[in-house]
Amino acid sequence: MKGVPFDDAGRDEFLNRPQIAVYAVQTFGGDIHATPVWYVYRDGVFRILVDRGSAKHRYSEAAGRASVCVDSDAGGQFQYVLGQGPVEIVDQVPIEYRRELWAHYAGAEKAEEVIKSGRHERQVALLLRPDRWVSRAEVETDELEEPGAVSGRSVPVPTS
Repeated sequence: MKGVPFDDAGRDEFLNRPQIAVYAVQTFGGDIHATPVWYVYRDGVFRILVDRGSAKHRYSEAAGRASVCVDSDAGGQFQYVLGQGPVEIVDQVPIEYRRELWAHYAGAEKAEEVIKSGRHERQVALLLRPDRWVSRAEVETDELEEPGAVSGRSVPVPTS
C-alpha cells in the first residue's frame, strides 16, 4: 500500500459518504475547539448544522475560517481529507438542510420523524468552502516506499 493524495473526483466521492467529521475552529482565546459533527458535502461546500449561539457558531462567526477532517479505515485502508477555508453562516436554516442531513445519516423515514419535531428554527448552518485541501488515499503498489515518504513528498526520517 502507498499513500497518495485523492484526485478531485475521489475526494468528492469519499466526502459524500455518511461519515463523522471533526470540525475545528479557533476560539476567542486562540485555542482550537474541535468537535465531531455530521455534515453534508455538496458542490465543494461542507454544510454543518449547529445550535444558534453554540460555541461552534460563535467561534466560527468570530474566526471566519475553520477546518474539517474526515477519516476512515474502512476495508483496512486508512484515508483522510482535510479541508480548510472560510465559513459563511446561514442564520435561517431551511428545513431541507435538516431533512437532507438526517436522511444522509439515518434514512428518509427517520429524517421525516425528526423534521416533525421542529428545532431547525433554532439552528444555523455553517457553510465551509475549503480553499486548501490535504488528503491521503491508500492504493495498491508494487513499489517499495522510501522511508519518510508521505503523499508523494519526501520528509525527513527522525533519527534518535
